[in-house]
Amino acid sequence: MPSMSQASSSSHAASTYPVRILKKSEYKQAALCLAEAFEDDEVVQYAIQTGDRKNSTPEKDWKLHLHMMECIADIENRVTYLECSNPLNIKLYSRLGFKLAKKIYLTRGEKPVEMDIMTRLPVAQQLAGRTLRFHDEQESRN
Repeated sequence: MPSMSQASSSSHAASTYPVRILKKSEYKQAALCLAEAFEDDEVVQYAIQTGDRKNSTPEKDWKLHLHMMECIADIENRVTYLECSNPLNIKLYSRLGFKLAKKIYLTRGEKPVEMDIMTRLPVAQQLAGRTLRFHDEQESRN
């Protein structure tokens, strides 16, 4: 787990790399784009195709998948974690303040899927004010 000072550096990392902050009106379209991009991803489908959903329809599975992509982190000062199945993404997420916590192996399918579990200490409250100010500035320019 990173220290608080290390976690706060993720705000520096976020400001170092070009990021366009979505407006509230854009998040559903962005989520749809992500959902379509990851529709056939075996790691994403692993979380949807569970034993308790055997009677689910493709339409219901799609709605769940889309809902998962629409969920956003709230500002409750919680540790954030993510699961990453592509080793190249570790560097990307590290720049955002995430640290590798452990590897897990999903073994229900034909071949095991290796996933990296990464965590980041809370920084949302530090970024929230800056994000809102940035959004307000952009709105006033338009």
